[in-house]
Amino acid sequence: MFADPLHESMDALSVLYSLLKSHEVIDLLIIMLGTNDVKERFGANAACIGAGMERLLLKAKSVDCWGGKTPNILVVAPPRIKEGFHDAVMGAGCVEKSAGVAEQLRIVAQRQGVHFLDAAQCQFNDVDFMHLTRHGHAQLADLLTAAVPTLV
Repeated sequence: MFADPLHESMDALSVLYSLLKSHEVIDLLIIMLGTNDVKERFGANAACIGAGMERLLLKAKSVDCWGGKTPNILVVAPPRIKEGFHDAVMGAGCVEKSAGVAEQLRIVAQRQGVHFLDAAQCQFNDVDFMHLTRHGHAQLADLLTAAVPTLV
């Protein structure tokens, strides 16, 4: 959600308008962000990441891409980064910060009146401790397959 000084155009806020307008009419917007926001260089804790999501939701609601309907958004909280993770690019503290992200996203989703799904049970790999395994992707697909038809 935050502008990255090392990688341009990787933040959702700067590209959201063009993405939504190029795909209108939007029936359901699914947002699954938060893992990369725990990078040390952003200096953001879980509450700040939640605030970033809230800003993104407000922006998404303001775009005229919903075909006259109420904006329909699902926030998916990614699993927390597993213990044992260490990466110089992500930096220190990312494991601890990621532990609180899902709860902050749940609070923001409730406050903004959008749907929420916690993907905590989806399996991460033991290589980088933060990307889903093949099984984890299947678990996420099952969660979305169950949720999405009830939301559109």
